[in-house]
Amino acid sequence: MTISFRPNQSKILEALVFAASERPGIDVLHLCKVFYFADKRHLNEYGRPIFGDKYWALPQGPVPSLTYDMIERDEMNLDGMTLQQLSEALSFYKAEKDDYLRLKAKRAPCLDVFSESDLECLSQAVATYAEMPPDKLEKIAHDEPAYKAAWKPGKKRAAIAYEQILDSGNPHYRELLQDLTENAGRILL
Repeated sequence: MTISFRPNQSKILEALVFAASERPGIDVLHLCKVFYFADKRHLNEYGRPIFGDKYWALPQGPVPSLTYDMIERDEMNLDGMTLQQLSEALSFYKAEKDDYLRLKAKRAPCLDVFSESDLECLSQAVATYAEMPPDKLEKIAHDEPAYKAAWKPGKKRAAIAYEQILDSGNPHYRELLQDLTENAGRILL
């Protein structure tokens, strides 16, 4: 049985606003890695991810599926209310220097949706990865054990399992793995 969560769309939206407030003009590459590393740290330290998004191994590294759809404002995968909330909360644009989609916050994030540990991990991930040079960030992402386990050259994408994101060197690995395998679907994020 694989570990899967119900993504918390409200947290994803507010985390996008948070990151875009902290780093105006943050791009999609950096946002995806900030979310991955925040979720990974929270999963390993607190026994659950922040967002519960489904991660995919893509050529650029780990990418959270719903988060990416929200950044791209994908009308095929998002309802009208979500698209409206995104347009009210964020400005989306492309910079002349590259082709990355970038975000700026139009409002302050609603931090009430986060626990103290959520904010700790999210803030640390923003501080560490949001302004890292793209080539260095991609190298770090490609060196991730979960990414390496999932990525197969020649494929367009491959699912990254939470079992792989959970660090096998974690002293509580076995009990976390068993607990998450049994209870992940019932955890409210």
